Amino acid sequence: MALKHTDWVSETSHDDKGTSYDQKNSRYLYFSIKKRIFFAVIVVGLFFGGLELTCYFARSLYINFRKLGLPAYAASNIPSTIKYTLRENELSHPDDGLLFHVQQNPSGDPIQGYTGINALGFRGNLYDPNLHNDDETKVMILGDSCAFGWGILDYRLTFQSILEESLGEQPGEFKVYNFSQPGYSSSQGKVVFNRWFSEVNPNLLIIYFGWNDIWETPLLTDNQYLNLLQFTHSPPLRWIQKTNTYLAFESLYQTYIIKPSSQHSQINNKNVRVPMKDAIANFKTFVTVANERDTEVILILPPLSNRAPGLSGILGYNNKIRNEFHKDAMVLNLKDMDYDSPNSYGFFFPDGFHPNNEGAKYIAGQLTPLCQQVAMMHRKSKRKSVSISMLENDNGF
Repeated sequence: MALKHTDWVSETSHDDKGTSYDQKNSRYLYFSIKKRIFFAVIVVGLFFGGLELTCYFARSLYINFRKLGLPAYAASNIPSTIKYTLRENELSHPDDGLLFHVQQNPSGDPIQGYTGINALGFRGNLYDPNLHNDDETKVMILGDSCAFGWGILDYRLTFQSILEESLGEQPGEFKVYNFSQPGYSSSQGKVVFNRWFSEVNPNLLIIYFGWNDIWETPLLTDNQYLNLLQFTHSPPLRWIQKTNTYLAFESLYQTYIIKPSSQHSQINNKNVRVPMKDAIANFKTFVTVANERDTEVILILPPLSNRAPGLSGILGYNNKIRNEFHKDAMVLNLKDMDYDSPNSYGFFFPDGFHPNNEGAKYIAGQLTPLCQQVAMMHRKSKRKSVSISMLENDNGF
């Protein structure tokens, strides 16, 4: 039977109606999903916006001036108006290659009460190869907050400043360059060392690390963090880290999850910032490269009073570093600052391990004769290793 034109038209019309219905249904579903997503974004935005606003107005409850790079015992020396300033005015800022770094300070004005911070974010002399002369004996310091002068707001009272002043009274020219950073471990110090040692090419290298290496970490070691920096310091994450919500949760984490009683752990604890094998590897890099360049090395193993926390941890750390490197570097003996000295607490701030003004003066006094030995050999153009036994015998160490 032949297909009639009217039958064909009728079937085609029916299909069009079905297709039209499906299209309308799809469009309705599309707009319904889009509408839901739109409202979900608004709700989430309002929630986090409200949370951010709440954290902003509550910031005085969780932003403490100690977090701004200023110890409590130094707070009386600064105006009260900056004790509760915002995070962007902290002493240290995030750093793409080192986790954090003291902010650059081209103006030379005090930052959070600290004077002497230079344009590179280090404290003291700004290294400039164009201003160097061959007669200059260069001393490079690499360390943590103890070497930086934590709590000593006046740069002139830090041990590196006193050392340079004492050496300046002797024949020849000295220049002390301090590349220490508060909060740094020897793993971060290794990054700074690789960046600056070859450029400065010092005659003497002073290493002063320890406390931050044995600081307990709830998650990753410093080496693991440093390897992840390319991800954690991406622009979106850096933006998140500046929000008040992030700051509030970070403060709660540090206050209630990281307990003060566990700040310093035993050296055998695997959850420390720098496990012992990593610390030895870091020091081996310092000592080996320096010896290859005929640069003398002095190790300052962290002295502490008997009031300091984590006594067994730092003593174990010091003993292992001393035993490993005493043949290749001078280990400075700070016997009057040792924990078993009855008056050792007089050389430290109340925390028991950051040297105060008297401690800085004592360290500079012990370093001065050793630096003079290095300078004497430098002036005679004898860039060969100083006998450790000679230094110890000549200077009563």
